Amino acid sequence: MPETPLRAISTINRTVRDTLANDVGRLGLILSFVSVADHLSFADAAGETGQTASTISRKISRLENQLGTRLFDRTTRRVSLTEAGRVYLDHCRVALDSLSKGDAMIESLSAAPSGILRISMPVALGRLHLAGAIRDFMHEYPNIEVDAHFSDDYVDVIEGGYDLVVRTGALADSSLVARKVALNKRMIVASPSYVAENGAPKTPKDLADHECLIFERYESSGCVWKMARGDEALSVRVGGRFRSDNSEAIFDAVMNGFGIGVVAAYICHKQLRRGELIEILSDWQLHPTAGIYIAFANSKHVPPKVRAFSDFMAGHFRKADWNDL
Repeated sequence: MPETPLRAISTINRTVRDTLANDVGRLGLILSFVSVADHLSFADAAGETGQTASTISRKISRLENQLGTRLFDRTTRRVSLTEAGRVYLDHCRVALDSLSKGDAMIESLSAAPSGILRISMPVALGRLHLAGAIRDFMHEYPNIEVDAHFSDDYVDVIEGGYDLVVRTGALADSSLVARKVALNKRMIVASPSYVAENGAPKTPKDLADHECLIFERYESSGCVWKMARGDEALSVRVGGRFRSDNSEAIFDAVMNGFGIGVVAAYICHKQLRRGELIEILSDWQLHPTAGIYIAFANSKHVPPKVRAFSDFMAGHFRKADWNDL
């Protein structure tokens, strides 16, 4: 049989789909071919695959006939790959690797989520909204244990050993897969007692004449609040005598009449509905609009426990009672 490697490559590309569709034994021929190519020995390939050397030889001959080219040069002393054989081997390895990955992915998809799920989340969001949701999640997935860490500090998912993090606002780490599960609406609010004593700002610029509470984690001492209304956007420099790096401390200060503060809707929505807080400049929106994200390491195979938590929390946040504020 003359060796025609270019014709062989063309034949492989043209016929592999039809042949595999019509010959359920084709994969067995390929596996035998790869084994012989690995060992460059029919006897060793037979030992590895649990077949006889004559069976292996017949399979290789059958494969060569299907492809229309010789894959091995055989002498009484040695076996070597032809040029067509080397080309075909490379493609076979890619195909077998893809099949193996497909098997692993399907196994991962079908596996029941289990194991320890290590999570980092913001303090206020975790305490107010995630703790109860995690309880429901664990009830639905009894084979998962949750190791929850509450912190407003930046954490490295990989170095910290976390399976995922829940974060508000933009994520600086581009190596993570970030799934936005909710809008993190921030609101300018004040207590009725503060408004009764000091009045309410009528325009954003009026904020400069009021006690504004500064969230130090995101705002510098020369604090600027960025706001938008339709196509109009502006920045207002504000200041005040109280500042904190804790969002719930800012909320408590607002509730106690310290001044006007920016508070996430997921923290203050109940107080707004009960009239215990007043939204200031309600026709303006703080800019940019932030989100709540579930982020995890970028990987081809997301662990079932991570996927389960991400899907569960996405559903939980869709039903959150602050979304309509």
